[in-house]
Amino acid sequence: MSVTDDLQKDIDEAKVDMALAEALVRLNQNKDFQLVILNGYLVKEAVRLVHEKVKTTEPEVINRGIDSISFLNRYLEVILSRGESAGVYLFEAQNELDKIYEELGNE
Repeated sequence: MSVTDDLQKDIDEAKVDMALAEALVRLNQNKDFQLVILNGYLVKEAVRLVHEKVKTTEPEVINRGIDSISFLNRYLEVILSRGESAGVYLFEAQNELDKIYEELGNE
């Protein structure tokens, strides 16, 4: 695989990361998503589970629920972070690719 092929592959992957992050931003602005996921699951359900943990005889079941909320929250954070990084990388990689094509054209 050539340098240009590698760069193009990385650019394509960065575009996918950016598209995913943009989709999440749109979801975060959706009132239903805010109600059900952001406020309902990630906040209210987390609080309910913490309160339930002190009352239950099966805390491992509650811990799995708390972990699932934590994993979803982390996944959403990673999507946004990767999208932000991809935007920076995409700009730099595209400039590098343009420079390589320009040099090849001048030979």
